[in-house]
Amino acid sequence: MTVSADQMLTTDSPEFRSMFPYQSRYFKFGPHKIHYVDEGSGPVLLLMHACPMWVFSFRHIIRDFSMNHRVIAIDQIGLGLSDKPQDFDYRLEMHIEILESFIARNGLKDITFITHGRGSSIAVGYAVRNPEQVRAFIMMNAMDFSDFNLPFRLQICRHKWLEDFLLRRCKLMFWELFFAPRLLRECYELPFRNPEDYEAIKHFVEDIPNGPDSDSAMSMYEIEAGLWLLRDKPTAVFWAKHDWLYGKKCLRHWMKYFPEAELHILKRSGRYLLEDSPEHLNDLIRDFLERNRC
Repeated sequence: MTVSADQMLTTDSPEFRSMFPYQSRYFKFGPHKIHYVDEGSGPVLLLMHACPMWVFSFRHIIRDFSMNHRVIAIDQIGLGLSDKPQDFDYRLEMHIEILESFIARNGLKDITFITHGRGSSIAVGYAVRNPEQVRAFIMMNAMDFSDFNLPFRLQICRHKWLEDFLLRRCKLMFWELFFAPRLLRECYELPFRNPEDYEAIKHFVEDIPNGPDSDSAMSMYEIEAGLWLLRDKPTAVFWAKHDWLYGKKCLRHWMKYFPEAELHILKRSGRYLLEDSPEHLNDLIRDFLERNRC
């Protein structure tokens, strides 16, 4: 059965607003609009999402922490409700520049980052250049190191003749939502209705630095070399045991660079860990923030 345009989920749909009742805001980076939400007041929590997720994935954190914090979540360019230019330079360096611009314009200080996946690379890339602006880190499955083995399912996506089929037609990056409730799945896929909307996802797969010839290799080397500057920051690592992209090797690296970090293994969680047990996760985050006065 074909779904008519007026039946498709939109950001104005009552079903979506019931899931994500937050005001959309935008700032300009060059000619492009970057979407974000900014809720509450108090100490700053800056949320940076993974790919192909968007600020929607942080809705439970926004709800629970905006009562006592200023909670800001930014959609990376090309993802979520941000512009999706076809000719943009999607390297990690450009994402870091966008974050630097946003923080400077808004005069943000004493920031506690809550990050997931590629959002961690962007946030840490900012932090190693501006450590004085950062209060603490809460990191979820991520990779900020040069020694990374690309999973097989992404290796085959780097073949041009499979890239379009797997990423756009088969929606490979959303497979973990196959058994999720229909509305939840539609909310995650809402920003990716047209083939051209997948441009940033395609570049994410191509840009993951797993060797010195990768486009973002130098940015990742800079991040890795600067991690020692952040060791004195209160840090918590929340690790989904069943994440196919960032596995045990990545976790070992994190604990090598941040041996004093709190570690919480989420034994039943996978790639979409923010959906698996949000109440439990928020309890752990709240405890960390209270103990470290963030």
